[in-house]
Amino acid sequence: MVSYFIKPRPKNNLTSIYCSVNFHGVKRFTFRLTNITINKRDWKNGRMTTGRGKQEIGRIQSILDNLCNQIEEFFKEHLKVYRRKPTREEILKYIHSEKKLEDYIQPKTVADIIPEIEKVIEGRKTGFDLYKGRRFSENTIKSYGTFLASIQEFEKHRKNKLNTKNILLEETILEFQGFLTSKKNFQLNTVGERMKHLNTFLQVLKKKRVIDFNPFREHQIGIPEEGTISIALEESELEDLEKLDLSNHPTYEKVRDQFLLMCWTGLRISDFRNFIDMPKEGDIVTTINQKTRQEAHIPLFPATRRIIDKYNGILPRLISEQKMRDYIKVIGSDVKTLKRSVEVEYTKGGKRVKVLKKRFEMLGLHTARRTLATTLYKYDISLEDIMLITGHRPIKSLKKYLKV
Repeated sequence: MVSYFIKPRPKNNLTSIYCSVNFHGVKRFTFRLTNITINKRDWKNGRMTTGRGKQEIGRIQSILDNLCNQIEEFFKEHLKVYRRKPTREEILKYIHSEKKLEDYIQPKTVADIIPEIEKVIEGRKTGFDLYKGRRFSENTIKSYGTFLASIQEFEKHRKNKLNTKNILLEETILEFQGFLTSKKNFQLNTVGERMKHLNTFLQVLKKKRVIDFNPFREHQIGIPEEGTISIALEESELEDLEKLDLSNHPTYEKVRDQFLLMCWTGLRISDFRNFIDMPKEGDIVTTINQKTRQEAHIPLFPATRRIIDKYNGILPRLISEQKMRDYIKVIGSDVKTLKRSVEVEYTKGGKRVKVLKKRFEMLGLHTARRTLATTLYKYDISLEDIMLITGHRPIKSLKKYLKV
């Protein structure tokens, strides 16, 4: 709905005319019509008082009527072509353009969406697209691969190509989430990860003007998430793990020692690679957290120093991350305190699931980071001081790691 008004108390009875735009689903806004000034006595009930001998007043009312029709037609055509309501900025931009409606609104050519996503992934993989001046990590690129496989499976499942038009529909986004949940039977956090990637790529394509808007933001579609299934090792478990005799299996022994170092330094695997080569004199090692670019000031606890001294300061090189994850679970299965069961509850396929897991089955590389943060917190170290060691930012990110 478009209407007009004037200020209730204009100076010298001369006033500007203001336009009010109030369509359902668009936040009401007003703007002043420039180059039009009228006498207050010529205005009544939102219109000019036209009549015989008032040609100039009639001309102004004709301008108002044309503008009203122009805005209303633009709203209808925009909704029809782009399948969404125009914003305040889009309405004003059209008015000021002084273009005909048919010249201003032109439907975009429909293109397949997956090839467009693949272009973005390739740009990030090759280093053409950067994140805050840095290349995207190998783990991030790897996660893009699993997302791409899921979106391709979804396209085959629906037997209809995803394109720059139907991807903007709320039902398409929710259908993808339903496919991941019901057909793929993924855990809720896996569904959330795939949805988060889709949101990211659609936002990039919006900035590149491949699509007109990001449907996640336009339709206010939330991304599902729940607490991760994870543990933090207790000090007694760390001691038992360190005492475990692995002399007959040198590879396991090195992996165990590296994992213990990660538990006592709180480093991510990517940062731990740098830590291996860093000088370790004194009581604290300072490094730059690769993910947040924050300084991490890592105390060399007695357990840390024991392992470093065991190798005379020359720590063994890391094996692949996947092998390390697998070996940690195998090594943990020989630790008595890690054989106790824990009840785990999570969402899978849209249903709540409860299972019993051995603690060694829940070991992973991120267990180490959670272990240090939780251990320090148990000793009443402030969150701010823990952040200086772990390099977390902000505090809410650190809190996710605390397993008290």
